[in-house]
Amino acid sequence: MTITLGSEHDAKLQDALMNALREIGASVGAPDWAVGGSQEIMSIIVEVDGIQIQIESETYVGLTLKGDPKIIELLADRTREIRDKL
Repeated sequence: MTITLGSEHDAKLQDALMNALREIGASVGAPDWAVGGSQEIMSIIVEVDGIQIQIESETYVGLTLKGDPKIIELLADRTREIRDKL
């Protein structure tokens, strides 16, 4: 499953996502970054309860979560709740 949370430039959204990851006890890996033409992409693999989730920030695409539907939906909902309070 893939969910786009919003703009890749939304700093509050990025902060909210990091807070949500901390809340659920995710283990965050090192980011992978690349540029191709006008596209910039950053990808991070996180692990939640032994399940890997991919987080990507890509120009013209946004901030996306990819992986297990239950974890993605939980993480997306919690990220939005936190962002609304920032």
